[in-house]
Amino acid sequence: MVLAVLLLPRVARADLASELNAPGDAPQLRGLGVGGHFGRMPNWDIDKLIPLLKQMGVQVVRDEWGWQGVEKTKGVYAMPPEANHKFDVLNAAGIKIICALDYGNKLYDNPLDPDAFANYAAWMAKTYKGRVAAWEIWNEPDNFYFFKQYGGPRDGSNDSIWNAKYSELVRKATAAIKAVDPDAVVIHNNEGKAWKNALQYHPADYAQTDGVDLHPYPTNPIKDGVESRTAELESNSVTWPKAALGHPVQCWVGECGMSTWTPTDPKKVHFTPVSEPFQAACEVRTVVQGLAYGVKAWCIYDFVDESANPNDVESNFGLVRDYTHNYEPKPAFYSLQRLARLLGSDWKSLPDVKATVDVRFAQPAATNPATRPNTPETRWFQVGDHVVTVVWKGGGESNLDAPPALGTLNWLDAPPGITPEAVDLVSGKAVDVKVSSDAKGATLKGVPIGWAPVAIRWAIPAAAANP
Repeated sequence: MVLAVLLLPRVARADLASELNAPGDAPQLRGLGVGGHFGRMPNWDIDKLIPLLKQMGVQVVRDEWGWQGVEKTKGVYAMPPEANHKFDVLNAAGIKIICALDYGNKLYDNPLDPDAFANYAAWMAKTYKGRVAAWEIWNEPDNFYFFKQYGGPRDGSNDSIWNAKYSELVRKATAAIKAVDPDAVVIHNNEGKAWKNALQYHPADYAQTDGVDLHPYPTNPIKDGVESRTAELESNSVTWPKAALGHPVQCWVGECGMSTWTPTDPKKVHFTPVSEPFQAACEVRTVVQGLAYGVKAWCIYDFVDESANPNDVESNFGLVRDYTHNYEPKPAFYSLQRLARLLGSDWKSLPDVKATVDVRFAQPAATNPATRPNTPETRWFQVGDHVVTVVWKGGGESNLDAPPALGTLNWLDAPPGITPEAVDLVSGKAVDVKVSSDAKGATLKGVPIGWAPVAIRWAIPAAAANP
């Protein structure tokens, strides 16, 4: 890699740990989003949650504005005051909105009537033109309404009727939105095998759409490693669309998260429970991987715990606790806040850095390497006059109290004279590392490589920034 860092005015900085743990709002992290149900009172009080969103550095919020609440009389559209308030408050805070339009309307003989839905979508796009980052056509159609009403193979195979009907609605709603706002970004939430099959049977229905929203939940963190699954992002946004449409589409992640619940019956576990520290680590790991890949936004599901019930899986995805606990932040909130302070809004992914990591992990007995990978993961970014590396060990939760392996990071062709600082993004504590550098690159010894991601910020000497 030939490093060409834009020289910016150099200002005195506090040490990295102090900087990442400072009080106050974090800068918006470009691409960092959260999902939720803002407006479901009293738990999702948008006015009380805006300060927390700003403290964490959130740039994007994904939420739903239901059709039935807007069109209560056929052909008459009016946004309820509390729903309109969400737009106003988020816009005033400078937070972008992914507006999901969904869930049918019983005014119509067919509550999924595509023409009536397109009229609703057009009204929304015209009314809120310029105030939305992306319009999303429905949420999980295979889970909500389309599959239930129409049936057919759930994976969309054999030109499944539900998938065909959803594709028709996407086509008509997209055209209606683009007619009133040609610059609008329109995405949909057909993903995985159903999306691949929709592209096989109905590619024309997606010709005007701009992107696909994916929900790559790690349903079993021990098995699939809780990583962002770059191959999944690539196949959904690039490989399949290029084959069917002749071009890739934008990749958005509207939902992805981990629940800190405590199951009462270990046989009835859909989402594997995770500890709060491990949730903190994994939210950072997935966001970092998604941003490095190039997602337009990575929205963590969700921002607030839905209730105080520790035994309900759906109630414990939050980054902060529910309102009965005064929205107390979980460790994940602070780990993401540190990431926001580290990267900010003006980061650039560096996918071609020539670097290696030398580390030896102690593999527990009887552990299958395929399901608990013993591999280091690194992602590199340029942020102003610094380079940032985030490093961790891929895989699921293990003994959180066990010390991480100490590895050596070799950055080949690194500029001479660089100085690194390192911080554990979960604990917020500084990490002591030793660097040596010469004309061939830099060697960083003593890097902790474990379940918790460690951030390394390299200061580039001014003389080396623009060789």
